[in-house]
Amino acid sequence: MELKDVKGIGEKRARNLARQGIRTPSDLLHRFPERYIQRRLGDLEEATKGETIHLPGRVTSEPKVFFIRKNLSRLTFRAEVEGRTIAVSVFNQHYLKRTLRSGSRVVLHGRFSLDKNSFTAQKVFLRENFQEGILPVYNVEGVSDATFAKLAREVYAMLSASLVDRLPEPLRDRYRLIDKKRLLAWAHAPTTPRELHQVRRRLKYEEFLDYQLKVRLLRKRHLEEEGLAKPFSEEAVRGFMADFPFSLTASQDKALAEILADIASARAMRRMLQGDTGSGKTIVAMASAFAALDAGHQAAFLAPTEILARQHFHSARTLFRNTPYEIALLTSTTPKEERERIERGLKEGGIHFVIGTHVLFSRDIRYRRLGFVVTDEQHRFGVLQRGALSRKGEKPDVLYLSATPIPRTLAMTLFGDMDITTIDEKPHQDQVAETTVLPATEEERIHSFITATLHKGEQAYIISPTIEAGKNVKRSIAALADSMRRRHPDARVGVLHGKRPPEEKERIMEDFHEGRIDILVATTIVEVGMDVPRATLIVIHHAERLGLAQLHQLRGRVGRRDIPGRAVLLYEGDDEVRERLDFLQKESDGFAISEYDMQRRGFGDFMGTYQSGRLRFIHADIDEDLHIMKIARDDAGMILSESDKEAYANYVRAIGKELEEHADYSL
Repeated sequence: MELKDVKGIGEKRARNLARQGIRTPSDLLHRFPERYIQRRLGDLEEATKGETIHLPGRVTSEPKVFFIRKNLSRLTFRAEVEGRTIAVSVFNQHYLKRTLRSGSRVVLHGRFSLDKNSFTAQKVFLRENFQEGILPVYNVEGVSDATFAKLAREVYAMLSASLVDRLPEPLRDRYRLIDKKRLLAWAHAPTTPRELHQVRRRLKYEEFLDYQLKVRLLRKRHLEEEGLAKPFSEEAVRGFMADFPFSLTASQDKALAEILADIASARAMRRMLQGDTGSGKTIVAMASAFAALDAGHQAAFLAPTEILARQHFHSARTLFRNTPYEIALLTSTTPKEERERIERGLKEGGIHFVIGTHVLFSRDIRYRRLGFVVTDEQHRFGVLQRGALSRKGEKPDVLYLSATPIPRTLAMTLFGDMDITTIDEKPHQDQVAETTVLPATEEERIHSFITATLHKGEQAYIISPTIEAGKNVKRSIAALADSMRRRHPDARVGVLHGKRPPEEKERIMEDFHEGRIDILVATTIVEVGMDVPRATLIVIHHAERLGLAQLHQLRGRVGRRDIPGRAVLLYEGDDEVRERLDFLQKESDGFAISEYDMQRRGFGDFMGTYQSGRLRFIHADIDEDLHIMKIARDDAGMILSESDKEAYANYVRAIGKELEEHADYSL
């Protein structure tokens, strides 16, 4: 059966759905709503409490439109609600004048002001078009939510008889979860809050269980997988490290020993190396790469941004200057002739160590003998990208670097397919940026900090948690930049956020790094991948909206050399918010900060870095549903130990098949 066999789907709509990953009727049926809206009609008594409400009424005057200024219009009319005449205003919906008439029966959605006897409407529905109940919201481009829900019900009627529930029955019974048929029926057309609750319970548990079983299966495969032993000379590694201008800490030594043991073994390495900002993960990774080169293999170092790739490349050239190994930098901006030279060198083996961005796993890149891969800030890369690179070589060892310290038990829950090594001390007592916590009402003080910074020839970051203004964020990033230009007219101001094209982002970061921008106004996109020696000030607006681990990462952007740095945290909130930020002001240990945030705010808060990266769940929330994740982790272990039992065998096979279909899947 094809999509076009479904009533209401023609060729054009089928093409549109296919572009969004919906290629079969089953895909459509399993495209669950992103959220739900609960609509019910209220009355004037409820409206007087100031809550947003749906209020039925009748238009009693002809609507009028006033154009206040560019991009701002107001439509007004009078309406009768329960015998009372009220004034209604609707902004930027002047097109309603064409459909509303005196006498039209409507439903007003918005807030009522008793003092002014007026209603500010967010939306006005004609009564005949208003639907009460729990309504699914899909956000499928080109298809209304009502239409998509109707299509899903159509497909359900066609496929319900042949649906197979892969979730093992013993688990459904143990947790009293609904079966697959009811899940799909209720998800697309819930009639009661109880049905919606049951849908969510099943989706969250099943999503976590699928994830945890994949983690367990990958771990099992990695342990069973026969890698390629890479015998290297310990004396050569010691000689390489003897050129370092410093000695490794005991923690770095221990981490390196674990990685080198993996490289020398016949088991393929999948190891995460985690440590605080400045703990020296990169130097451990470079020494590990040398061992792989000494064993006759090539190495690749994958960075999340071009500027960070360049920084790693320059560091590597210095560290490897007395070795016979050819090192190359490959990014999307590498000139064509240079790229062709590097491609030949990698294919023929003349280039031993390549550092770069996502282009390292392009289809036209071939390696003669890739044996070691480093992925910096591993959560910044999609699972397919990481797997694609690891499949470029002969069972290469893979080392993932992460600067977000996670308590070990939680790290095993999320990344249980990997071994985990932790660097828990820093090479020297870094000058952690002096941290100042200020209420937003004292924002004016930051300009004196900025002026002093610029006067010394140094640079500043200005951070906003969001691009646009919203309910809890007063100014957009563009407005912040305009403010900087007005207050510091001689400063060169740049703006950086995730919606800018990749080439533009790289150019802005390069300009800031090279000193062509004095003030960089940005979102939290700068929390990794930026090492700008002359950047000594970071001002973070709405610090209360970010996790402490993320704030700690951000303040690590300044004071990265011998020049002292300062972080200013502007916040709105109560004493509890201030207490959290005061802890960060006093504490410099990333692990202690993570533990504190875990205890005070839950898992999701300090995991903001991962949430903003690739570790996302569609139906479940890591913070709210961590208890479900832990149950799913234990159940996955039980399933794997009893996979020969009929109740679990089909489920394990289904998950295993998914891993086979996505052979580059890595978590």
